[in-house]
Amino acid sequence: MEENTTAAATWQEPTAAKIAEWKKAHDIEEIHVLKAVDPKDKVTKKAYCRPPSMEDLTRASKSNKDKPGTYNQSLLANCMLDCHPDVMKSQALYQGMVFAMDKIIIAADVEVEKL
Repeated sequence: MEENTTAAATWQEPTAAKIAEWKKAHDIEEIHVLKAVDPKDKVTKKAYCRPPSMEDLTRASKSNKDKPGTYNQSLLANCMLDCHPDVMKSQALYQGMVFAMDKIIIAADVEVEKL
């Protein structure tokens, strides 16, 4: 238990250089920061995610569709670059992050026309 507390106490947000490194490594233009207030200590905890790739979306679509949130859990697991350690220990924080994954899917605006 002390080990987890130490990890949480020593966790540091990624630097601008680290974020630039992620962007270059994943050939992307943006990183998303998911923020949630921890119900225990009322402190905002963060997770840093890249946008999902086509491969991530395909992998997620093969997840167990009978369980709500499984698609987004797959996206979070595959797209998360870093997070505060408490995100992975707190059900409330983790579920909040899971349900926020819909917001980082980049999709074009599509117009549907009947012919």
